[in-house]
Amino acid sequence: MRTLFLGTFLEKTIDYINKSENDLALDFGFFLLDWDKALINLVKNEITIAMEKSVDNKKNYTLCLIYNNIGLAICCNYNPPDKEYIYHYCNQAKYIYKLDQWFGCVFHNGLLEPVLKLDFSFLQSNEMDKQIQQVKLVNNSSIDISGTVIYGRHE
Repeated sequence: MRTLFLGTFLEKTIDYINKSENDLALDFGFFLLDWDKALINLVKNEITIAMEKSVDNKKNYTLCLIYNNIGLAICCNYNPPDKEYIYHYCNQAKYIYKLDQWFGCVFHNGLLEPVLKLDFSFLQSNEMDKQIQQVKLVNNSSIDISGTVIYGRHE
């Protein structure tokens, strides 16, 4: 399986996870191991586009991926956001898509670094309903690769 990651951003990420002793990194590693080559290439291409745009226009680009009912937000920003921003973004996206699990990561220096994991059952909330009314989540594409992949961007 590791050979699928060779030459991609995930090779450095897997090395980071292998050296890490924290549970978040290990959970994220198990999530990555389920990815196939098509998904790896798709995410690699989307990260490249988002990083180029972010460097060019200094805007924040966050990709959302839903794979096997687990969400992932990848912050591809010129200046990596703080953990509070990532938590807020992931919590809203998790709520919008009604998922029980969601990872938040930052892509920087060629590494996809896990920052947080939200792992609790979806529960409807009037407060969250109000918060997400103002969320601008743009679906650029919806692609089915052994699960659902959705890319978007907050501004």
